[in-house]
Amino acid sequence: MRQLALTPTLRWQEILPDTKQFDVVLVECIVTSGQSGFGDALIVEGTTPETLGQAWAIICTLADASVGMDENSALALYRKSYLSAPHAVTAIINAVEMAAGVFSLTPPGNLPPISIIDGAYMSTFAESPKEFNYNLHDELRIILTGEVRADLLRIDSIRNRFGENAMLRLEGDQAFTEAKALEFVKNLEPTNIKWLSQPCVAGDWEASAKIRKQANVPIAVSGFVYGISEIAALIEFQAADLVGLHSTMSGGWSQLHENISTAKELGLGVFVGGALQSDLANHFDMQIVGTLHGVQSNINSVSATVEPILTFAGVSASGPRLNLETLAQCTLQELKFTA
Repeated sequence: MRQLALTPTLRWQEILPDTKQFDVVLVECIVTSGQSGFGDALIVEGTTPETLGQAWAIICTLADASVGMDENSALALYRKSYLSAPHAVTAIINAVEMAAGVFSLTPPGNLPPISIIDGAYMSTFAESPKEFNYNLHDELRIILTGEVRADLLRIDSIRNRFGENAMLRLEGDQAFTEAKALEFVKNLEPTNIKWLSQPCVAGDWEASAKIRKQANVPIAVSGFVYGISEIAALIEFQAADLVGLHSTMSGGWSQLHENISTAKELGLGVFVGGALQSDLANHFDMQIVGTLHGVQSNINSVSATVEPILTFAGVSASGPRLNLETLAQCTLQELKFTA
């Protein structure tokens, strides 16, 4: 178990200027065959139910208790704590499932990620060619501020800059009150809008249903959707056209596959990927999109952190390794649990 302090990329330095580092809990599991697996939880207050202290305490307690267990017994133990710390527990489940051969991570192929345009911080794409190159992508994510008039003007500005062919994904990021969200969708020109995701507080299915009823664009829910019960609630309230799922909080690879299958069977569109993720989480999501039919990519063009957790350089068929340079420079504390 490692606690890392990683540097936010340029856009996150602009959006969260008071945040000097991203706290990441990184799990490495080695099974008796010698195979390794990895999982991580990037903890930012307000985006995860657990704090860094809670995540670290729970994950270390689970690791200590599960040393020497077989895979199924360990996973059963972890899942008892899932609702208390979904991000941290997902990290340890991902690590064990990967080490046990449930899945593997392969080098990224030709899957195009989605470029990020931040509607509040226009310099992100105006001055940062490394983070944004529209020639490589045909869809753009715009992160909204919750200020109706300002967001509508920014959308028009981006449309004018990139032309009619640019499809726009609007990320509400829980920035709107219900009243402002309703005002926003009533005045939103729907041309080339692929979806509007999570404009209001996560978990408020009734507000999302009201917005969907008034909107001329598809509505996506992507915040705090952990499993089957939340997916069922979206259907019950008719709260969304699409659901965004995440490899970092869905309870592991196997559970994420079940969640995706359930959502699709119930008629929801599905996308995976998010803005606040490490390169490790992005690779998980790339693997999901690459192996499951009908799952859309919402994967970042870059990770949220400057330092990479993984390296694919010189790796064999056994898969990626942890980046030793990042571990040496960024590890704040480390604990090992062995039989």
